[in-house]
Amino acid sequence: MSVEGQQSSDSIDSFIAVREKDAAFSEATKIIFVGQTAYEGVDNGMVSSYGIIVKKGGNIIELVLDTGNLDGLAKNKAALTATEKLILSSFQFTN
Repeated sequence: MSVEGQQSSDSIDSFIAVREKDAAFSEATKIIFVGQTAYEGVDNGMVSSYGIIVKKGGNIIELVLDTGNLDGLAKNKAALTATEKLILSSFQFTN
C-alpha cells in the first residue's frame, strides 16, 4: 500500500477529471471515505491497482493498494486482502 499526498486548490471532482483524462485513474466512483467525498477506482500506474483519492483540507491524498494488475474496478476491489480491508476501514486523518 502506498499513500501519497499533495497540496491542491482543485476540487476533488476537478482533480479526478484530470486524472481520468490522462488515463492515470479509471472507473472513478464517488464514495464517502473517512467522512469525506472521495473516489475509488483503478490506479493505472506501472500496474493496475485499487485506488482511493480523497481531498482533506487543501490536500489530495491517494491510497493505492497492489491488487495484482487486474482489469477493472470490480476485480481489483475483490482482490483486496482482509488486512487491506481492515486498514481501509480503520483509516483516520489525524488533523
